[in-house]
Amino acid sequence: MKVCAIVPIKHHSSRVPGKNYRVLEGKPLYYYVIRTLLDCKHINQVVVDTDSPLIIEGLEQYFQNNVTVYPRPKELQGDDVPTNALLMNVITKNDYDADYYLQTHVTNPLITVKTIDDALERFMNNDEGYDSAFSVMTHHTRLYNKDGGAMNHNPKELIPTQDLDPIYEENSCIYIFSKASLLEHKHRIGAKPMMIKMSDIESTDIDWEDDFIKAGLLVKMRNDQSMEGRVVLITGVGGGIGTAVAMKFKQEGWYVVGMDIKHIEQPYVDRFIQTDISKPENCQAAIASVMTTETRLDCLVNNAAIQICKKVVDTECEDWDRTMNVNARAMFLLSKYAHDMLQKSSGSIVNVSSVHAHQTSESIVSYATSKGAVSVLTRAMSLEYARDSIRVNAVLPGATDTGMLRSGLSRGHVAGGDIYQLISSLGSKHVVNRIGQPSEIAEAIYFLADGRHSSFVIGQSLVVDGGATIRLSTE
Repeated sequence: MKVCAIVPIKHHSSRVPGKNYRVLEGKPLYYYVIRTLLDCKHINQVVVDTDSPLIIEGLEQYFQNNVTVYPRPKELQGDDVPTNALLMNVITKNDYDADYYLQTHVTNPLITVKTIDDALERFMNNDEGYDSAFSVMTHHTRLYNKDGGAMNHNPKELIPTQDLDPIYEENSCIYIFSKASLLEHKHRIGAKPMMIKMSDIESTDIDWEDDFIKAGLLVKMRNDQSMEGRVVLITGVGGGIGTAVAMKFKQEGWYVVGMDIKHIEQPYVDRFIQTDISKPENCQAAIASVMTTETRLDCLVNNAAIQICKKVVDTECEDWDRTMNVNARAMFLLSKYAHDMLQKSSGSIVNVSSVHAHQTSESIVSYATSKGAVSVLTRAMSLEYARDSIRVNAVLPGATDTGMLRSGLSRGHVAGGDIYQLISSLGSKHVVNRIGQPSEIAEAIYFLADGRHSSFVIGQSLVVDGGATIRLSTE
């Protein structure tokens, strides 16, 4: 059975101005229901019937071509047009390939994928002749009519409310029907409807300003709960930046999976995978291992890198290949194989590039080239992965006090003096008069990794270099 979901969204709202596109916990209100519908396994197409250019633009931004937009005709625009008239118009004017239709509203941001999928399964598998379905809230409470008469109980018998016969309230969250039933009854609820019971929280509907405030609190609570048990995979976890990144994620409550070519033991790493990611088969095996062992993956931090300090004429093919394989190809492969897990969690990828992608030095050609490739890879990958709710960004650290930096200070243009003099000299060339610390790079990586902080940041390269690259070399 094929199901087409239809969501009518009008631009104007009288009781809560602009509510359908108003920002709720970092996203416009319409985002939540559309995202939920797209994630439902039984829904084949999502159609939005709207008269709002603002919403049409936003749907393209958030969902690209995954949502079909039907521009509402002028004669059906306005606050007094019945939803049934909108449904009959959009379905008869378009040849959607659907056996059934599901209609919901953007004002129900807390409805879940499971509730919708379960409702569709129950309806499509019913053998009792139901021609439609609608969702309800269940009430066990004493009700009275306008004259004070008891409606569902005997006032002289105060039995517990949970023992009263239930009363059902239509909550306007889910309607399921066929085209034939809609046209016959001129209504989304047919002659023999099935009632789908829903929880009070999922039934939350935004009609008034107070409802918007309550919904925001509930969405925040749900988002906070979904953050529990988050998993991050960090490559190059044994290095200076890798260690600091693991510490930061662990402090924030994440489960940390670390990878490195050398065996390490860290209190910040919950699970360690020792492997050489310069080999393609090891990249695939590592992600397969994570998929087997972990229930989810929320972030991939591509941090592993090597740095070979040689002039162009001294760089061998083996040097070039190994640098590119570790610093660029492994990022591509790990991101490719981790795609499905990250899509399920609407996760993120943070690639660690370098300021050498922008401005570079002598005797570091293979490293600089690889980091330039990482920055381009980040932009290209982000275009495709954003469609699957995966954000991809990069951090470009400047001089940071790590083992790699200290080894690199032996290059000819900075050689001479002990290591502390070299670090001090290098630091004096920065606007802040010092080099960076791994913890400062880790903070930037975490900012890009956690969607609560950077949900609108996609495909960007964040330079963290103490101002080193903003000063003209001629000054």
